[in-house]
Amino acid sequence: MSALLKVTGLHVAYGPARVIHGVDLEINSGEIRALLGANGAGKTTILKAILGLVRAAQGAIEFPEGRLVRGLPPHKIAALGIGWVPEGRQVFSTLSVYDNLLMGAFNEHDQQKVQQRIEEMYKLFPIIETRRGQIAGSLSGGEQQMLAIARALMSAPTLLLMDEPSLGLAPRLVRDVFELVRTINQRGVSILMVEQNARQALRVANWAYLLEGGHIVGSGTPTQIEQSDAIKRAYIGRQAS
Repeated sequence: MSALLKVTGLHVAYGPARVIHGVDLEINSGEIRALLGANGAGKTTILKAILGLVRAAQGAIEFPEGRLVRGLPPHKIAALGIGWVPEGRQVFSTLSVYDNLLMGAFNEHDQQKVQQRIEEMYKLFPIIETRRGQIAGSLSGGEQQMLAIARALMSAPTLLLMDEPSLGLAPRLVRDVFELVRTINQRGVSILMVEQNARQALRVANWAYLLEGGHIVGSGTPTQIEQSDAIKRAYIGRQAS
């Protein structure tokens, strides 16, 4: 099976400081893969390198496998079918919910398709429909996270990159977010997810990578990762179930 996304030998540096060291990872169509690790391990940097938001110093990024995208500007990478849910939601706080959704479809010029996607988002996120005229900055944290995910789906991606989707949410809302991750995947979207809540991430993922100090130090099925000494040492034992 060819990979939907394949990253090989990725190195990323901020000035003289190299923060990602030869990372290899991939995701196949239909999968949910998790990228786990403590704060500062480099997880978000990897996502930003895939998206073209930070420059890779070395290595190959292919989407799909065989098509090199490293060096393309972010809007062209997005147009190929990669959506992004950033850490901290980052909704357009002064715009309405509806206008935030429109911003997510910036690469689609067929207005009929845009409106169809908005209706799909309203069905998938009923709370968003009830808030469609509301200023996004006035939404609760959970509602903003729903909006951030819906906005990313407005580009009809085949691959969704999610950065800490459960960050700052109450436990009940965390469970809702991970159920939503499953639902999105069942709709045909592959997902690469950075997540601090390892227990919840491993409940939905097919495969996981463990990152420490910019290196992949382990990978495997959720069961294999849960049993690894590295992740137990890192933080599994400190997570609430």
